[in-house]
Amino acid sequence: MDRAGVRITMLCEDTQHAAFARYFLELQGIHRREIRAKICPPGSQAASQWVVDTYLKELAEYRRRSNYQQLALAVMIDADNNSVAQRQAWLEQACDTAQISGRQGDEAVLYIVPQRNIETWFAYLRGDQINEHDCYPRYKFESDCRKDAGKLYQICRAGNLPPHFPESLRIACVEYQRLQNVIRRLP
Repeated sequence: MDRAGVRITMLCEDTQHAAFARYFLELQGIHRREIRAKICPPGSQAASQWVVDTYLKELAEYRRRSNYQQLALAVMIDADNNSVAQRQAWLEQACDTAQISGRQGDEAVLYIVPQRNIETWFAYLRGDQINEHDCYPRYKFESDCRKDAGKLYQICRAGNLPPHFPESLRIACVEYQRLQNVIRRLP
């Protein structure tokens, strides 16, 4: 089922985030042409700060255009040594500081926050025993995460989360459900 009517802008810390999110969104029926990834330029600044700064600009653009286009904005930022809630609060605090309203309940604005980093999710989805505080190895090729995106898609779609499912993945399933709600409202 192609849902070419939804255009998604993804804000990502790196190309691995972008690859994973793209695969996941394609499984939800979003056509590749409708996904635009904005990735922190290497060496420019802390990737998490770049995501927050860019989020403020993209949120304003999303709100300006969403009245007449089917849009979504996905923000993918690692929690690093923070919690998922702290990272989400950081995004909301940035809005407060910029004197714009934070994310509203009916907006297709997703906060995707892997606890520690995206490699933690990959390790879990491969079946490894993990905790959300240690660092796990990167894939040699970014495209190697395709199976992980497929597994997460199946879990989120079924809505039957496995025992000991990491909290950050549970929250990610809730966030992706926000996008499903937008897709269901399409004509």
